Amino acid sequence: MSRRDPHTFLDTLGLAGDGDDIDLLREIEASFGVAFDDEAGDWRTVGDLYWALVRRVGTDEAGLCATSMAFYALRGALEQQGRTDPRAGPTSRLATLTRLPPKRLYASLTRELGLKLPAPPSGWAGTLGLCLCLAAAPGAVVALFQPALWPWLAAGVAAGVALLRLDPGAYGELTLGDLARETAARNNARFVAKGADTRHEAVWRALRDLLAADGHQNVGLETRLIA
Repeated sequence: MSRRDPHTFLDTLGLAGDGDDIDLLREIEASFGVAFDDEAGDWRTVGDLYWALVRRVGTDEAGLCATSMAFYALRGALEQQGRTDPRAGPTSRLATLTRLPPKRLYASLTRELGLKLPAPPSGWAGTLGLCLCLAAAPGAVVALFQPALWPWLAAGVAAGVALLRLDPGAYGELTLGDLARETAARNNARFVAKGADTRHEAVWRALRDLLAADGHQNVGLETRLIA
């Protein structure tokens, strides 16, 4: 397995152990098609998690690249919808390949391919809506001493929720290759069933990409699970 400079490794995933660790494990189980038992309670590092996956799905047999398989599946679906050039490559920006807003495109690809896609990045409406909802907590504290603020607080939360629901998403600089990598990471078992690589290095890449898709970059075997 390739290793990076240990000085660049993330020290911890920052999980609080208040349920966020369970959510992460469930996502990994869903992607790899496995089930973890009570041994998970003894894990301390990403390496412990990785070796548990290797014991369940790792082999010595070479296979296809799951990310490449996801790329061709996504591009094929876009071609059938008439939404992209068949010459589109991994570096092609999604914003240049379709006129559909992100949420509609992702929903369409999910239906057609039967794969779990990541949530599209938020647009300005979603970002504003999230800020309004997050502001509700300190706003509620202030409203305890200023009851007249409650209607304004309620209106702000309602507006925030509405903006989150109506947000079409944003492509930004996201490429077809980026989407393929995240899609492969979230559907590992599906691609393995079609011949994807399950050697130890491939299992590590799939786990690392899945953690990266959840915001945990530069993860190493020594990275702690709990903060």
